[in-house]
Amino acid sequence: MTIMAAADRRLSVTSMLRAVELGSIGLGVLLIGVLHVVPPTSAIDPLTVTISQYGRSVLAGVFVSGVVLIALGSTATLILLVQSGVCRAWSAPGLGLALWVVGMIGVALFQKADWAAGATFDGYVHRAASVIAFVALPAAILMLALREARRRGRPPTASRSDRRLLVAASVLTLLVLAAIFVLGMFIAVAEAEGAAWWTMLPIGLTERLLVSAELSALALLVSGVRILPSGPQDPSSADAVLGSAEG
Repeated sequence: MTIMAAADRRLSVTSMLRAVELGSIGLGVLLIGVLHVVPPTSAIDPLTVTISQYGRSVLAGVFVSGVVLIALGSTATLILLVQSGVCRAWSAPGLGLALWVVGMIGVALFQKADWAAGATFDGYVHRAASVIAFVALPAAILMLALREARRRGRPPTASRSDRRLLVAASVLTLLVLAAIFVLGMFIAVAEAEGAAWWTMLPIGLTERLLVSAELSALALLVSGVRILPSGPQDPSSADAVLGSAEG
């Protein structure tokens, strides 16, 4: 009876974390998406202006709420992955996800600068937090997806669809990291030559595509990793818990 009660509690905690994860990230993305279509923020050009510009509008509270909700949902994802044994809190993937959360909080708390009017402390922190978040999330996803795909393939411990989701997450994050590298090199060269690089490419569209790709890769990873109430990701462990509870 005690074993069954413990298993029920673990299942309840896992379900609650999953609800926080999906609900927070989904609502956060929805709030930021709404800013694209409601006035006055609908006047912001999504092709040439970054998402952070919404944080300088009269609807800044909606933007901040959306970013904080995504950070909250991502925290729940990290807790779920650690709780189920997919990664350790102090592992490289765990730290990567933690840096993503910290970066998102920094984006929410420190307003983007109006660089045309001059640099600000908040603007520098906002930029640094954005870079940390942009790089940390795909790096963490790639490490987790590749490791899980390899582990589950020797011997096979996941369905074919799960492995395909993990491979898809790996491929997508590789593309994202490659795009970030190329973009970083382009900006570095342009800065060295004194060129206004932000006028040479659709920076708003580029950022939105990268963010969408990263969140999609996170969704693929979460879908491909079967979260158990606790312990390592081994289907036999779930059967053992259920068998003990029934006994």
